[in-house]
Amino acid sequence: MTSGLTAVAHLADLLRLPRAQRDAVFALGERELANGQTEQAIETLQIAAQLDPLNPTRFRRLGDALRAGGRVAEADLYTQFAQELAR
Repeated sequence: MTSGLTAVAHLADLLRLPRAQRDAVFALGERELANGQTEQAIETLQIAAQLDPLNPTRFRRLGDALRAGGRVAEADLYTQFAQELAR
């Protein structure tokens, strides 16, 4: 299996996680961001967004973390995407 197919298979497994576990990943990212662990928060919130791809809050907070990390252009894209999802 190629690495791309492996990643897709892994993501499919993750999407079957119960809601409470997906929420726990998001909460961890929130805590990391609040504690100033910006790079770790970005990584965790990216996973949280992948686990719950229709939840605009996940993408908005990822945008906030990216902005805190100085990645403003990328942050703006995620924030805009979150706004589109919320409509």
